[in-house]
Amino acid sequence: MPGVTKAGSVCERTVDFMSLYPTLCDLSGIPVPAHVEGKSIKALLQNPAAEWTTPALTTYKFGNHTVRSEGWRYTRYENGDEELYDETKDPLEHTNLASDTRFAEQKAQLAQWLPKANQADANGRPGNGGGGKGRKKAAQSGRD
Repeated sequence: MPGVTKAGSVCERTVDFMSLYPTLCDLSGIPVPAHVEGKSIKALLQNPAAEWTTPALTTYKFGNHTVRSEGWRYTRYENGDEELYDETKDPLEHTNLASDTRFAEQKAQLAQWLPKANQADANGRPGNGGGGKGRKKAAQSGRD
């Protein structure tokens, strides 16, 4: 962004697509509408090392959400299945830590960022897909 970023700078922080609209509003001086849920990343554009505590949120179909922070990924599926990975120690996500009580606090910290309400899929049908069924089966067999 001319006048905001340094040429050739790289930011390694975790952000999501919900940040695009509020960032464009912020950069252009337009008020962000109240219904917009994302957070501007202007501070990261100005300084890639700026403090940033907001994790990235991804939703796939109704009720299936992933929260990714610096080093962790937590997923909760519509059917209640969960996945938690320490990506600093397990970047290929081989070991699901969601049921390990030693990581309950980490899971709770990430879970607070999950949406409080779910919207229907684009096709208008709630509860139509997703779910960690394959992962759950693998986890039960100890192969996850």
